[in-house]
Amino acid sequence: MATKPKEPKQIVKIKIKDSDILDILRTFKKMDKIASEDLRKVAGELSQEIATAIQGAAANAEALGGNARQATAIASTIKVNRDRVPSISIGGSKAVTSSGAPAGAILFGAEFGSRKYKQFPRRRPKDPGTKGNQGYFIFPTLKYMQPRIKQKWVDGVDKIREEWRGRV
Repeated sequence: MATKPKEPKQIVKIKIKDSDILDILRTFKKMDKIASEDLRKVAGELSQEIATAIQGAAANAEALGGNARQATAIASTIKVNRDRVPSISIGGSKAVTSSGAPAGAILFGAEFGSRKYKQFPRRRPKDPGTKGNQGYFIFPTLKYMQPRIKQKWVDGVDKIREEWRGRV
């Protein structure tokens, strides 16, 4: 009797909605501290990846017509936050210009440009599909990375869930 050939295993991709992320975080609150720490580690690694990418994009901001010196100064203030989701902070009160202007004061001018202030690059056009303008280095990088970061985070959650299941 001939055997039926095995069908190849199908790979199932799970699409996650933003509202699902809150449910995942609520579930992790119910789990032990080790699971939350593991999730913070995954998010920290992804946050570092984001920070590095934005710093690289800042150095190349001039390619889009931006000001690479301002962008690099802003990028030097990026800090990775310790959280269960990828999170970074940019700007703040650190003086980053020769005049002593804090990063927070020039952040949006360096990112989006200005029609009024000559020290900033020209204003970027509207971003199709959103309400805001295109950025020079932060927002384009985040927009490009978002699907991959989201998937890596979900993969990290799944890995932790499997490990945690083995402990129970």
